[in-house]
Amino acid sequence: MDLKLFQHIVKRSPHFDILRIIRPTDIIRAVMETHPSLTDEERMRAREKINKAIVLATAAHQGVLRESGEPYITHPYAVAYVLAKMGMTVECVIAGFLHDTVEDATTTIEEIRQMFGDAVANLVDGVTKLSLANIGKEEKKAQAFQKLFVYAARDGIGILFVKLADRLQNMMTLDAVSPEKQQRVARETLQLYAPLAHRLGVYWMKEELESLSFYYCYPEEWKQIDDYITTRFQQDPAKALETLQKKVRAVIVEHCPPVAGKIEKVYGRIKSYPSIYRKTIKQNKTIGSLHDIVGIRVILDSPNRDDCYLAMAAIHSFPEFTVMNDRFKDYIARPKANDYQSIHTVVRYHEYSMEVQIRTRGMHRIAEEGDASHWAYKNEIAGNDKAMLWLKKVLGDLPDVTANPMDFVHDIATAIPLEKISVFTPKGDLITLPEGATVLDFAYAIHGDLGDTCVGGTVNGRKVPIYYCLSNKDEVAIETSKKQFPRHDWLTFVATHKAKTYIRRHLTQQEREQLVAAGRDTVKQLFEKAGRVQDFNRLESLDGFGEIADKYSLPKEQRLQVLFYKLATGEFKLRVLLKSLFSDEEVEKLIKELPRKVGMLFPERRIKRDTIEVVPGSKSVYLRGVGEVKDYGAAKCCSPEEGDPIVAYLSPTRGYIIHKSGCPTLQRINVERIEKHVYWFNFALYKVELIIEIKNTPGALLDVLQEVSSAGLNIESLHLDPRDATEKTGHVYLSFKGTDIRQIERVSQEMKSKKSILSYDISSIARI
Repeated sequence: MDLKLFQHIVKRSPHFDILRIIRPTDIIRAVMETHPSLTDEERMRAREKINKAIVLATAAHQGVLRESGEPYITHPYAVAYVLAKMGMTVECVIAGFLHDTVEDATTTIEEIRQMFGDAVANLVDGVTKLSLANIGKEEKKAQAFQKLFVYAARDGIGILFVKLADRLQNMMTLDAVSPEKQQRVARETLQLYAPLAHRLGVYWMKEELESLSFYYCYPEEWKQIDDYITTRFQQDPAKALETLQKKVRAVIVEHCPPVAGKIEKVYGRIKSYPSIYRKTIKQNKTIGSLHDIVGIRVILDSPNRDDCYLAMAAIHSFPEFTVMNDRFKDYIARPKANDYQSIHTVVRYHEYSMEVQIRTRGMHRIAEEGDASHWAYKNEIAGNDKAMLWLKKVLGDLPDVTANPMDFVHDIATAIPLEKISVFTPKGDLITLPEGATVLDFAYAIHGDLGDTCVGGTVNGRKVPIYYCLSNKDEVAIETSKKQFPRHDWLTFVATHKAKTYIRRHLTQQEREQLVAAGRDTVKQLFEKAGRVQDFNRLESLDGFGEIADKYSLPKEQRLQVLFYKLATGEFKLRVLLKSLFSDEEVEKLIKELPRKVGMLFPERRIKRDTIEVVPGSKSVYLRGVGEVKDYGAAKCCSPEEGDPIVAYLSPTRGYIIHKSGCPTLQRINVERIEKHVYWFNFALYKVELIIEIKNTPGALLDVLQEVSSAGLNIESLHLDPRDATEKTGHVYLSFKGTDIRQIERVSQEMKSKKSILSYDISSIARI
């Protein structure tokens, strides 16, 4: 990508000029400029290490070309240059040179460790993808992203900056790859890396990543905005910006002489296209109704915040500027949760409206770089408790790095919000939470036990439920109950990692306890049916148990609990336990006593049947997509009765055969012939829960409600979750009651005909 294309996409020059030929001397010079406190000896050692890294990277990528046709070495040069210009440590810069040498060449982590030390080796290792051949591409990418945070938690967040610099340079050369890869990489960047850059405080990088991604992900929307901007500013936005920024500077100089000499910089820019798009969607507005498309920033070389107010007064007092009072925001007196400070005021000048932002140089540094400049640029990021507390602060919570990789990526994508809120305890303690956080998130932020037992709370003196979304500056008190415990549905509305981690931990423990109890009941039943109740109470002393414990590595502590758990999960086979602890005669007795539980385990000991025994069905059933079915067979192996959860097996010769949904016989049947959406037809009253995907357009929700209402159904609950919505789609969680099962089919068919309804799924249907 050349400079002209980059400027066309993001509407400004790059923060660092990496869209040119980068030479090793440029990188070394940048390191020395951003580390002025290095001694002569430290400078010499830094040069030696960097030169050694250049030699190794050049040799590793010798003869390799990028998809653009450029020598591959241009990529690590560009990554190292970005890190150097950001003022990152020498180790991070060296890692920028070497980040692809292990994955794409024959270099090993141990060789890098011997040449450059543990810090560089760990950085390179952390950004190197896992070489696992037995998993899919998406899971491999998920594991690689998860690995970043594992290493960041252990060795410091410098690794995140190396990866962000790598991703930025890749995005700047994305025009050279196929359209399919452009879409895939851009969506991943928009979902994960741009928000991560924002949370880490590198706002200029966030904007560049986001703008480039938006260009490839939403080409039609990008063009619509670009056409409007071009037309609005008479084919020359740059000229309009120059006129406006000159006017703002002249007004301050003329009307506020004490501040005139402190103006360091005045510059203008068009609001980023992704920001314009988000604002039109979020506020349901047209582009023409937005007043802050043009932004003029005034940077003052002054430590005195009062100078910002003086400059603002000059802007407001200029007679040719029409001030829009409802658009004034004072983030100096009341900073954002991420410490952002600036004065924003919107004024009209002739045919243009513009947002003027006034801040000091120090405020501007925080606005562009955030607190990252404090921790990440001072070599204080590895093994530093304060730095890790900072990481918790900017990310909300450290992600659960032990989670399933796919779940981890999903969680981290939703747990790096671009905005945060500050709320208070009744004692005045400040708690920082992501935008969209609930009362339950607040409870977990204070203490895990408080969250587990939370039943609601009061916000600004008013009682609210646990799913109530908090706003900035709310005062929150939590109400608890000893009878309360975490539930699965809590995961649908909490916003923080801490809350999700505690809820999942409780549910996992609860599930484990239930499985242990189920395994225990199974074994106890076997001994009871065999007439050996006393033997169950001395299970560990029975002949054969020691052999089981050794073979399956059962721990000495809680040995029985582990056995019961593994038995319930299928990791330990019940057949093995029967053959080890029961005689052949006892097994024969158990086969007769428990034909479904034990008989299925010993097929060689029972009469084999080529077909499933059935009896004619007596009650009509309903098959989704088919309708009412009266002529079917009821399987004798499980004898389903009206009200039981059921499935249908489509026999090639005998039609539909109904089984209970948990019937063991189903394990021997081709799953492609099993229909799961089967219900008893003559329910007196039933409850249906639907998950409906709709377009994110006005009137879409109304279409859903009209279809349900016109069918004569009684809506019981309706829930919209903004966290699983995108710019184009959203989900409606709807439950209703009915008296005729055929209504489901009618409503489903009507929904299929609506363009605003993309899909629907029956999540559950139950008799009441």
